[in-house]
Amino acid sequence: MHVVKTAALAKPARQEQVIPVKISFDPLAVKTAETSALEQLNDLQGATIDNDAELEQFSALLVETTRERKLIEAMRAETLAPIKTALKVAEDTVDKLFSFALTTKTASEKKLRELVGGYQQAKAEEARQLRAAAAKAAQARDPEALTKALVASNQVAPGKLAGVGVKEVWVATVKAPDLVPYQWCVPDEKRINKHARETPIEQTPVPIPGVIFTREARTTVR
Repeated sequence: MHVVKTAALAKPARQEQVIPVKISFDPLAVKTAETSALEQLNDLQGATIDNDAELEQFSALLVETTRERKLIEAMRAETLAPIKTALKVAEDTVDKLFSFALTTKTASEKKLRELVGGYQQAKAEEARQLRAAAAKAAQARDPEALTKALVASNQVAPGKLAGVGVKEVWVATVKAPDLVPYQWCVPDEKRINKHARETPIEQTPVPIPGVIFTREARTTVR
């Protein structure tokens, strides 16, 4: 048995590192954008387009609204820029600070999980084989062999560990996708949607069993 020692992490004196962040924005512009957006949204409630003239009017309004939305997004991005820069610097600094210790400690944890899990799994497999032997002895009406196998299976069965639990689970690996029954397969929605998009709108997409194709308006603003 090879015993591995571990050192307790002492709580050191903490040192502070300050990363200054300065942001600038126009409060009046933000308030104006809020008021204008709310007024427009309220005005649009219940709105309908009943003729071509109104269609042209609302299309122009859509173009203007999209332009204003992009302006608001630009203001937000400009305000967030120094915060994002400072945050990235802070994240990189902290990541580098803890990277080596975290990586090596994680590797040790992984190795320990494998060791403990592997040992317990081996005991569980041995116990299963002994229980199978006990069942066989019971069918053969051999009480001596039955008792011996049951006692042995109880002795080798994995026990409880302080703070650690080991549970065996089945893991599935698909080796032959073409042999998997259809009820276990997920439709390739990406491919189906590509088929729909590439079909001219004047034509009906080539049918796919179980799929319904409907026309949908996608509005773009130039």
